[in-house]
This record gives sequence, C-alpha cells and structure tokens, in this order.
Amino acid sequence: MSESMTFTGGCLCGRCRWQATGEPEFAGYCFCSHCRRMSGAGRTPFLGFTENRVRLSGQTSCYEDSSDASLGIIRHFCPNCGTRLYSVPGTAHVLRIFYPGSLDDPERFNPAFSIHASSCVSWESVPGQLDAFEGDVPA
Repeated sequence: MSESMTFTGGCLCGRCRWQATGEPEFAGYCFCSHCRRMSGAGRTPFLGFTENRVRLSGQTSCYEDSSDASLGIIRHFCPNCGTRLYSVPGTAHVLRIFYPGSLDDPERFNPAFSIHASSCVSWESVPGQLDAFEGDVPA
C-alpha cells in the first residue's frame, strides 16, 4: 500500500504505535466538556478509521468515560508516557478514533466538521469554514 494511503502514529516514548490504511472515515473537532478535560484544551481534534483497517502495537491502558455522548467511550493511552492515542465509542465499537497529535505527520489531519459546538467555551472558537453540529453528527 502506498505511503499516502497509510497513516502512522504513536506515543511520546515510542512504546505504543498505530497504523491505519486508507483515508479516514471522518475527521473533525469535538468541543464537549469531557474532550476538553481529556485534552487540556478547548477542543479535541480526531480522525476515525474502522478497526479492520487499523494495526496497533504496544500495550495501552484505558479509561471508560461516561462522556457527554449517550453510551460512553473507552479512551486508550500509553501507560508509560500518558499520550492519548485512540478511543472506542460505545455507540460504534468498530471505530477507532485517533488523536492527530499522535500522527507521525500531523499535517495529514484534514478536519471537515465540528461536534458539540454548543459546548464551545468563550476563549475558543469553532472553525467557521467547517460544518458545525450542536451535538453529535446526525445519523
């Protein structure tokens, strides 16, 4: 598979790595309160792939978060350095949602929309050029 069709990333210490083939199913920003706390910032960038296109190496620790969304989310991170790597939503167990800060080439992140825009704090801004949803993306 060509390099342009493969996304790779990993944690700060190098113990955990990930690879996904093909283009992401989606990419955007979340402004919910749980993502703010998890990221320590006003929004969390994310990109999603189906699990059958993902390879993981290294052992992660996880935290099962009730989240602002209805069925929660399991957040995976490196147990050594604490880097947030990916999450598995309770509503879609076949998805792996990665955080672009862990990409080997973060310039490949190309967001298309924002979710939970109604939770945006006053010192952050929802990117005006992107579709913005008050809650989750409509089904």
